[in-house]
Amino acid sequence: MGPRQSRKSQPAIESESDEDSQPVSTEQNTAEMLKTAKDIVDDGKKRREKKRRAIEKSYDERVKEVETKIDTLFAVRNSRVSKNQKQLWTRLEKLNTKRENLEQLILASMLSIEKHTINITVQMEAVFADRIEDIEGEK
Repeated sequence: MGPRQSRKSQPAIESESDEDSQPVSTEQNTAEMLKTAKDIVDDGKKRREKKRRAIEKSYDERVKEVETKIDTLFAVRNSRVSKNQKQLWTRLEKLNTKRENLEQLILASMLSIEKHTINITVQMEAVFADRIEDIEGEK
């Protein structure tokens, strides 16, 4: 066994090690400060990233909402336009049928007038022929 050191000598040894450790503790303090600063910067980046993701998510949701509204409005407009076009086609078909009926009536009236005119002409020719015979017979 080796000689025992007294307790009085131990604090003297510790004070020596404290003096030697001062530069190490300054380096440790600097390292701790750098680590703390890095942690603060990293925390700031994480918060900023979290906020950015929340903003992007909100933006994407609003874009989808607007797209849905636009699609709905477009579908409603297409439906309305299609309905209006069908109504116009129906109206056009009715008007076209009415026009055709009027043309047939006009044609029938013209044929009737032509037939009556021919009949009157034939009768007038007969009257004129008889009158001419009467006039020639009187001479």
